[in-house]
Amino acid sequence: MLAVRCCISCGFIGSLILLALGEVGIFPEPVEHIAEWGMWVFLLLWYYTFRFDIASFYIATVKEIVPRCQSAPLQGLVV
Repeated sequence: MLAVRCCISCGFIGSLILLALGEVGIFPEPVEHIAEWGMWVFLLLWYYTFRFDIASFYIATVKEIVPRCQSAPLQGLVV
């Protein structure tokens, strides 16, 4: 997961550099807008990777609560 996030971060930084060079006027107009959209895509991909970190945590926290008495088990979220 670390390697994936590093690649996504490098893509984001590359898009940031292209955006800055487009703002200065080194690259023509469409490059600036494409780089800006690229930054959004890389940012959203980076946050999407949190889904894989949270998935194991969320599954581990939802479990059956069994009271010590002999009644039926309760379903709930353990916080």
